[in-house]
Amino acid sequence: MNTEPSILEQLQLDVAARLQCSPGFRNIHVVAERPRDAEEATMMQTTIDNALAGIVETNGKAGATVQVKMPFAQTLDPNIPGPELFVSVVIRVTEAPLFNMGPGGTNLSAEQIALNVLQSLHHFDTGLSGSPLMAASRAAGGGLPMEPNLDEIENGKLIYDCMVGMRWGVTPVQKAPRVQFVKMDDPEGYIWMEVDVSGWPEGGAIYYTLDGSYPSPSNPTALLFNKELVPVTTSTLIRAAAYLDGFHGSDVTQTTIQ
Repeated sequence: MNTEPSILEQLQLDVAARLQCSPGFRNIHVVAERPRDAEEATMMQTTIDNALAGIVETNGKAGATVQVKMPFAQTLDPNIPGPELFVSVVIRVTEAPLFNMGPGGTNLSAEQIALNVLQSLHHFDTGLSGSPLMAASRAAGGGLPMEPNLDEIENGKLIYDCMVGMRWGVTPVQKAPRVQFVKMDDPEGYIWMEVDVSGWPEGGAIYYTLDGSYPSPSNPTALLFNKELVPVTTSTLIRAAAYLDGFHGSDVTQTTIQ
């Protein structure tokens, strides 16, 4: 089993690591927001709150934090297999100005930190399989590169959400060949349904249903096609899909016998 991080997870970790080692963030608490359970989430939020309150310092400074949130994706063109995505990462900059601009603060405003985020990440190539990162653009499938978040102003905090993203094409899955039906009328008046298995690879299996459910090996009402004619009656809906080791199941073929 592959235990390495997915590209999306690695992207979030790389963005956080990039900021942590960038000159403009030496005195700022930077965290990748990826808690694994409720306890870890609580500890992470406590650390962030303490950094904003001056209790937790980074290189002797406090009053501002940067949270790299989990990535999300949008489809750029639904007609491209894969699909092709624009993967975005939101980086939240939070400043507690009353403390941040004091003797023990970073003395960098939320606006300046947000600009530093964009400067550090724009056109940064992570080495992953996507394009270099770019500041978000609605024209490119993203949102605003820098936007104030007004939810916390009443609590004395200034927040900017920055967004960067990259184009990433998901590798299309390899599917088993699709089932092809052949309708045959019997001289005795019966209707039969046959599956075209010409060129069908060894080891493949075809499952079909007559009750409208999904045809798969895990469906107890699905029937294994044994390369014999299947008798059906008029108005019967038959659905079939093929399965082959090392491949995803085929697309479903269905038809209603008339």
